Amino acid sequence: MNSFCPKKLFVLLLFTLVLSCDAPRQNPFDPNAVNYKGKEQTIIQVYNLYPPYHGLSNILVVEPNLHFSGRTGSDGTLIWEHEAFDSVALQASGEGFFPTQTLFKNVGKNEVLTIYMNAHPTLQDVRFISRYYSPRKECYLQYRSRIIDPDGLADLREAILFCDEFAFQDTLELEKAGSDYFESQFNLQAVETTLSPSMAPELSFALLVQNINGDSLRFEPFSIVRVIEYHLKQYTPAENDTVRGNVTFSWEEVNLGFPFTFTILLYQLPTELIATYGCV
Repeated sequence: MNSFCPKKLFVLLLFTLVLSCDAPRQNPFDPNAVNYKGKEQTIIQVYNLYPPYHGLSNILVVEPNLHFSGRTGSDGTLIWEHEAFDSVALQASGEGFFPTQTLFKNVGKNEVLTIYMNAHPTLQDVRFISRYYSPRKECYLQYRSRIIDPDGLADLREAILFCDEFAFQDTLELEKAGSDYFESQFNLQAVETTLSPSMAPELSFALLVQNINGDSLRFEPFSIVRVIEYHLKQYTPAENDTVRGNVTFSWEEVNLGFPFTFTILLYQLPTELIATYGCV
């Protein structure tokens, strides 16, 4: 007849549990584990997008999943001490730059991680004016400005002037090779055929500047102060006059109550523009 001994069974179970607690640990993040890798140091470098490369200071670098946050020094570097990881997604942001996220895979021990940031384009010498051609009673709007991109003009894909109210848009053109001035000129009727010159100051325009990688920045608002619908009475030279030698332009004195200038456009028939004299 078989007998059962509870005391022996208890001793056997206790012995098994004690052995289990002393088994080797396999956790690289546990300091008591046999395969613990310990702290590692990673150097993070933040550079501008195009050569010549230079370090960007005071850039905030974040890895929210690993609770990491820090700013680059004057040389654009940042040292991060962390537990071992296989891959990491670093987010970088700073004044004057588009925010970016860079994924690094199979990161080795003491590896250097490099982030490249795209600089914001800026505008300078902005001029948005109206031109009223009294003989034809036509109103043209002209936008002109410098577009400065610290990464170079090659980083600019396009600049578009648009008016949301009428779904109007026009792509700016480079004024000339080697220049950073862009301009657009269009008839007010191209915005909306029902618009009269007196309605132009009510319109609000914006400029969208887009980089090659798709980053874009919107500048607004731009508006016309006024349209001068004034028919200038010219004295000399009179219409259809033939003039030889020096040409003197004269017209009736104009008093409009605000600062203004005229621009003289000289054309060579049939329609070739040969000279422009502004601010006269």
